[in-house]
Amino acid sequence: MAQPQPAHDFEDAIDRLRSDLRDDAEMFHLAPVSLWLEDFSSVKNLFEAWRKAGMTSLREHLIADPSRTKVCASLIRIIKVNRKTLSLFEARDLKHLVDNIESVFRDDMLEHHIEELVQLWEGGTEFVSHTVNYTLSGRRLDVQLKGSVLPGY
Repeated sequence: MAQPQPAHDFEDAIDRLRSDLRDDAEMFHLAPVSLWLEDFSSVKNLFEAWRKAGMTSLREHLIADPSRTKVCASLIRIIKVNRKTLSLFEARDLKHLVDNIESVFRDDMLEHHIEELVQLWEGGTEFVSHTVNYTLSGRRLDVQLKGSVLPGY
């Protein structure tokens, strides 16, 4: 039979959890590579609407009208990025980056973005691509992108 735990054990566990979360957040921000946390739920909702409308090939659908790829990209919500990302893209802060995201994701990137979206459309929980981004000053960045869907999404 389980014994009730003293309140101090519970409080100690909560303190350890808070400390672990602070450590994880600090590791995210100090990572030497660009890290992004993004919300694709609106893209997922659009995919569901397209499926209900009878669309079966996302690749063909996006290639037929490139503006659809831009719509998908515009639906991705950037939740947070780390310090390396801000430095790499020459942004003062997250708001500065988000407010100018159309300068980062443009031109060549949209062609590569189709493949990332297709991987998600097909139920993949990870995607990898070589793509192009741009700094806020317009400098081209050739990047290798790896994305993972968080469990439960």
